Amino acid sequence: MVVAFTDKEKELIREKLIKEAKECLKNYGVKKTTVDELVNRVGISKGAFYKFYKSKEILFFDVFNDFEAELRIQMKEKVLRAGEITKEAFVEILCQVYLEVKNSFILTLFAKNEIEYLMRKLPDEVLKDHYISDNQFVEQLLSLIKMKENQDIVTISTAFRGVFMTLLFADEIGDNYEAALKLMIKGIIEVIWD
Repeated sequence: MVVAFTDKEKELIREKLIKEAKECLKNYGVKKTTVDELVNRVGISKGAFYKFYKSKEILFFDVFNDFEAELRIQMKEKVLRAGEITKEAFVEILCQVYLEVKNSFILTLFAKNEIEYLMRKLPDEVLKDHYISDNQFVEQLLSLIKMKENQDIVTISTAFRGVFMTLLFADEIGDNYEAALKLMIKGIIEVIWD
């Protein structure tokens, strides 16, 4: 007889899965981590795993999304704390957040060239929802600054995502990467600032 998990058990299992997936990402990466490894660490059956996640890739993407959600909160709080924010202060805040990502565990996932693998394995609707979420966040963030009217949020969000992708190649870009990062962010802000 199959025993159903209570809501509290479900929440605890999800938290454990996220925690262990994060550890596995740090130690093994996406490709080398198996569902068997994850369920052994959490203490659930493989069948139970699939009640929570359709695939390990979706679980790993949730780890990324949780990391991104924390960054979004930090970014918004920094902007709100600044009060009447200047263009220069806004650029500095964005640069700080990008550099936090550059020095985070999540970038090791990208550095191992596993992001492409992960993205290929994710259902199209998961990626589409993620991009919509990005666009909504950028719109919320930009509502806190003096932005020109009639700006295309999707294009701006895509530009920020493009800058984010440069983090993957920071070493190849060279010693002046941080200055270049600031210049790219400043360029976007110059175009949209009123």
